Amino acid sequence: MFKFLYCAAKFHIKNLHSPFYCPIALLCVSKNASAEPYSGLFREQNRNLNKFLEAKSFFLNFLTLYFALRFMTYILETDRLTLREFSLEDAPFIIELVNSPGWLQYIGDKNIQTQDQARFYLTNGPLKSYEQHGYGPSLVARKEDQKPIGLCGIINRENLDTPDIGFALLPDFMGKGYGYEIASATLAYAQNQLKLTKISAITMPYNKNSIQLLEKIGLVFRKTFSFPGNKEKLLLYSN
Repeated sequence: MFKFLYCAAKFHIKNLHSPFYCPIALLCVSKNASAEPYSGLFREQNRNLNKFLEAKSFFLNFLTLYFALRFMTYILETDRLTLREFSLEDAPFIIELVNSPGWLQYIGDKNIQTQDQARFYLTNGPLKSYEQHGYGPSLVARKEDQKPIGLCGIINRENLDTPDIGFALLPDFMGKGYGYEIASATLAYAQNQLKLTKISAITMPYNKNSIQLLEKIGLVFRKTFSFPGNKEKLLLYSN
């Protein structure tokens, strides 16, 4: 990477004073001179400026991906997605996710509206699970630009005998096959890397999309149940 940065800087310095590279140089053209001799100069300068802006965009995306890979704990990747551990820096995304319509309807209102509330949720939820169990709810991002789009992971619940898989996506990223892609990869990771032979999942009877996805990744309906102190009926699936 450092060789790449060196070459980029060298190119910038070498071409810094070129009228084709630096738009400021055009200001040096006399206002009394005929514009026609410089028409080719303007066209060439615009082409070079467009190339520079394209290269700049690529370079910034490259740096974003590099530092994401360098400083974050990645778990797995698929053709289009990556799964990594949450950090406290993900508080703004958590606020967006837990207040999305699907989350509120099928998971419930976590009453998370502020950065402090989101960091408290991360500290006492995913981050605590990583420390205690070595796994937990994790952030799903698009591989191409590392944009956070959802959550997926293996969860330990006090009222379940086995770890369960959970997932949620932002509305704009539903219906694209992302759910199956990351859930199937996470299930395989839990079985092959974490050596968890028994994986369960819970969902609401009216969450048809979740039911279809659980069955698609190979889980089978076992029973209807309720958590202690809660009358709400849930469906239990497992492998």
